[in-house]
Amino acid sequence: MTNFFLQFKQRVHNISDIELDYLNALKLEDRAETWDYLDQNLVLSTEEKWKYYQENCILLNNFGSIVAEINQTNIQMILQGCRKTVQLLNILSIITDPQERFEIASYLLRLFDLIINSNLIQRVIALLDYSSYPHIQWEAEKIITFFAPGPRIAHTPEDSLFHPKKLTTKAILINGGAVQKLLALLKSPCLEVKEQALLALGFIARHDKEAKDVVITLKAVDALLSTLSGTKLDSVIKKATWTLSILCGATLPKDATLKSKDDMIKILTTVVTLLFTSNNPEVITNVIGISKYLLPLMEIKEDNMNVWERLVQMLSFPNHIIKRSALSAVQKILELSDVQTQFMIECGLLGQLGELLMNQNQDVRIDTCSALVYLARKGYSWVSFNLSNIVYNGFEYIFYIVQIDL
Repeated sequence: MTNFFLQFKQRVHNISDIELDYLNALKLEDRAETWDYLDQNLVLSTEEKWKYYQENCILLNNFGSIVAEINQTNIQMILQGCRKTVQLLNILSIITDPQERFEIASYLLRLFDLIINSNLIQRVIALLDYSSYPHIQWEAEKIITFFAPGPRIAHTPEDSLFHPKKLTTKAILINGGAVQKLLALLKSPCLEVKEQALLALGFIARHDKEAKDVVITLKAVDALLSTLSGTKLDSVIKKATWTLSILCGATLPKDATLKSKDDMIKILTTVVTLLFTSNNPEVITNVIGISKYLLPLMEIKEDNMNVWERLVQMLSFPNHIIKRSALSAVQKILELSDVQTQFMIECGLLGQLGELLMNQNQDVRIDTCSALVYLARKGYSWVSFNLSNIVYNGFEYIFYIVQIDL
């Protein structure tokens, strides 16, 4: 029956195990793409989107005057110029569909080209030091948050300045000292400035190993943990744990390991209590994402075994995103640690997986089957599961009472 599970996986996905895990991880961890860059979740109709785009095209024609405003000494002029720049870049959070964004590629390429050639980012980074004017710091952080990932246009040629592999936008920010200034702003008394700094750091670090390593080298882990320890606000905790999950490996599952064991221990010690105390689904999901990359590298001890127990319990959490995140973490442990696999089974993992085979959410059922494949390959041959119908792409896969037999 092991072959049955393997055939199911190949029939449904038609890709290798490594590719499957990588794509599943990216799909889950890129859920942050549904956030607005400013954490506003702005949703516009098609008509509203294109009206916004047309207005921005007119504004872009006056880009020179915007740069002049930002380079002024008058605070109101600087603020006005920053807000216009945010408006120009905000199109990235409004038009997110790859095909739609491809249709406005000329606008995006022109905008980023003008920003870079005008040396505007260097001025924006300098504005982060305007501690007496937090509203200017906040606008500057928004610009950096939008600018960091680049225009992200589908089918960008590899020789283009804006291909993701070129790291053009992130290199400009890093070389200009933006990361150090953003880390300093985590101590800002202004909540908006603190929270946008957390987002900006996450946007700089994600999807890119070199940028992530730079952020870690600049002591971001300590700064983020200090921020977490000093707040009870869900909005801050959500953003801090999201950025920490990126530093731990989220969005880069193929190259995820933190190099410092001390950092791993500090992170887990600080955030693990949130698995037991937080009621915020996004916070819990972020902490599970952190645990996914750190737990397989840790040793189970008497004072920390409740973390693995809690992870197994998370499989029965009502929120399906949390279920899938927990399943992803479980799969990572099944892949990397025989000792932890056995311990989770002793904590009731098999019973949880049996229940999840009958979950109403299709993705949860598919993820559960992937976990069962890992267990089958590890030699667990005495487990039976009840009938479950798996529907995927219009085809129905019916699971009868199965004895996994290697």
